[in-house]
Amino acid sequence: MGTPVPETTPKPAPWSAKTLGLPLWAWIPVGAGAAGLVFIWYRRKQSAAAAASSAASAPTAGSQNTDTSGLATDQYEALLAQIRDLQGSVSDLPTTGPTGPAGPPGPTGPPAKPTLHYAQWKTTTNSPISINGLANRYHAQPADIIAQTKLSEPSDTSSTKSKLYQYIKSGNWNATLPAGYTIFVPYYS
Repeated sequence: MGTPVPETTPKPAPWSAKTLGLPLWAWIPVGAGAAGLVFIWYRRKQSAAAAASSAASAPTAGSQNTDTSGLATDQYEALLAQIRDLQGSVSDLPTTGPTGPAGPPGPTGPPAKPTLHYAQWKTTTNSPISINGLANRYHAQPADIIAQTKLSEPSDTSSTKSKLYQYIKSGNWNATLPAGYTIFVPYYS
């Protein structure tokens, strides 16, 4: 039989070696936290020192006459002089001109509401016109003309054999209206 091989114990990894009861890898976040706290403490110390030095250099109430806004009187006077320089001198011109004749009287009350009227247009072959032409002439909307004509002449606009019914159904408001029908055009005056 051969010689026995001595058993070797494995060495622990360097990161798992314990120092003060914690493995080395656990000390990394502890160190980072401590460094963060030191950084915050240092920043606060600097800002406190800066505030103290600026307060020490600020004028005291006894050294200059200050108003309630915190500006010293001499600072206020200097700013006021600069503003006057920018604005220029006071004008010697009169602020109001001569009065002229009175103008026409204004309206006595609210404007009158326009009154709705209806024009009856009899279509003939001698005077061809379209719904758009009537709408332009009376400053109306084509849809209002058709709606009023349907209300006033239901027999002409509901019969499928009627040429006016076919014209309305086509939707071509630039085409000439068929002759022999009365169209009702609402308009305001």
